[in-house]
Amino acid sequence: MLSLYLAAIENHDNDDKFIKLYKIYEKKVFSIAFGFTNNQYDAEDASQAAFFALARNIEKLDLENEKETKIYKIVYFLQILANHANGQKCT
Repeated sequence: MLSLYLAAIENHDNDDKFIKLYKIYEKKVFSIAFGFTNNQYDAEDASQAAFFALARNIEKLDLENEKETKIYKIVYFLQILANHANGQKCT
C-alpha cells in the first residue's frame, strides 16, 4: 500500500517525510477510523483516504515545527475520516 501512496506524491523529495509519518501514524489512524466506523472495511477505506489525502498535501507539512505539525496532522486526519464517514469526497 505504501507504494501507492508514494505514487500520489507530486514532488518525490517528500517521500521520506511521508514514509516517516506513515510509519508513525498507520495504526493510530486506523484505530481512529475504526472508532468512527465500527467496521474494519470502512476503517481501512477511511484510513486509505486519509493517507492518500496526506500524500497529495505532504508539501504543506513542516516537520521542523513539531507542535504545529502535530496539531495540523491530528485535525487533518480527523477531518478526512469524518468526511469519509459522512460519505463526502476526501481531498
